[in-house]
Amino acid sequence: MNRKSTYVITYGMSRVGRSIDNSPMKGWWGILKSEMYYLRKFTDKANLIAAIEEYINYYNMINTRSS
Repeated sequence: MNRKSTYVITYGMSRVGRSIDNSPMKGWWGILKSEMYYLRKFTDKANLIAAIEEYINYYNMINTRSS
C-alpha cells in the first residue's frame, strides 16, 4: 500500500544544504523523545507504537489553539 498516495502527502523539497523544512519536525521529535521516550522502557515494537500514538493525541490536545 502506498501511503503517500492514500493520504495525499506532499514532500517538502528544498535545495541541497537547506534543511529549513526539517527544523519543525526535528524540534517536535526532540520534544517527544525528552517527554516520553527517554522516561520509559518498551518491551516490544507494539508498545512503542502505542505510546507514540498516545503521546501524539496528548500533544495535539494540549496544543490546540482556538482562533
